[in-house]
Amino acid sequence: RRNGWNATLLAKGAMGLVYRGRHAATKEAVVAKLELVQPDKVASQPGRQRVHVDYEGEGRIAISSAQGSRTCVLEDNGLTLQRLMGERDALRRLSLQNVEEAVGYQGQHFLLVGGYLCSAMYMDYVDEAFPLNVLLTVPLKQERKYAILHSLGRALEKMEMHKVVHKDLKPAHVMVFPDNAVRLVDFGLSRVEEYNPLPGDPPDVAVLLNEDIRHPGSMVGTLGYCPPDEAFYGKATTAVDIFSYGMIAHEVLTGLTPYFLRIQQWQKQLDGTLTYAESDRQEMVKEVRAACLPEIVAVGMGECIYPEPRRRSCRLLMDVCGTLAGDARAYEVQGKEEEQALTLPYGKV
Repeated sequence: RRNGWNATLLAKGAMGLVYRGRHAATKEAVVAKLELVQPDKVASQPGRQRVHVDYEGEGRIAISSAQGSRTCVLEDNGLTLQRLMGERDALRRLSLQNVEEAVGYQGQHFLLVGGYLCSAMYMDYVDEAFPLNVLLTVPLKQERKYAILHSLGRALEKMEMHKVVHKDLKPAHVMVFPDNAVRLVDFGLSRVEEYNPLPGDPPDVAVLLNEDIRHPGSMVGTLGYCPPDEAFYGKATTAVDIFSYGMIAHEVLTGLTPYFLRIQQWQKQLDGTLTYAESDRQEMVKEVRAACLPEIVAVGMGECIYPEPRRRSCRLLMDVCGTLAGDARAYEVQGKEEEQALTLPYGKV
């Protein structure tokens, strides 16, 4: 408890901790994501204090506080800071453009906690919604599946308009409300495809955001949802998210495990030499057809997952799903009944 706020730990991840904060008086709820910028201490003083961080290039940062200034060389050459800045900038842009399908950004600042440099990012608390991967564990009416995919397609269309790339779209990062609206969460790998300064951007943000985030030879994204040929070599373009949308649609409509997780060579060849061919795309289209769905649905899904990024489009699948969904109010009650039977290990989010 601090300054009237009660904090509850929601989740632990590879990158940090996620807390839910609720104000005792106003009942306002927010999510705070706390991440280490540097695994080693950068200062000796105990306690917690807010600091200002300037990126000086080549992995060097200047840390300023009431106690003075110091320079620090980041252990990972600034990759973690780049990722944090990319997430902040992507969410900030979507917030300024009133893209309600993205979780609301409320601010970010840096802290020294016991001498460790941390980033604290504050976002809207998403209530009365479940992750799509959890919803898929119970039977869903076909119309509701179409409605969810339509909402997700609209979200991607808005992000593409503003040149924001999520880069890690998967069912666990899609929060679904009872009325089938969606919110996208976890923008930790997100990037702005074309950087244009916004009012209030620090001067160092252009340097950080014009570089792609990846360690040499490392993979960006999640196995099964990111384009396999772009996982190691691809740039941050909206075509990456469109492919992920197609893979999510394939899973939602067929109930099958993501295609690339079922291919033996995909599981073994994680050395940057993976290829993705037209034959793979055709096989996934056949699986959607085999689910006894309208042919146009299979065609629309196939347009999302072309091997050539420039050919990918989510427009047809989004429009078809919107038409097939019909009136969402007809199954909104059924959706609420399903959610009552669901429980999450960390409670409702």
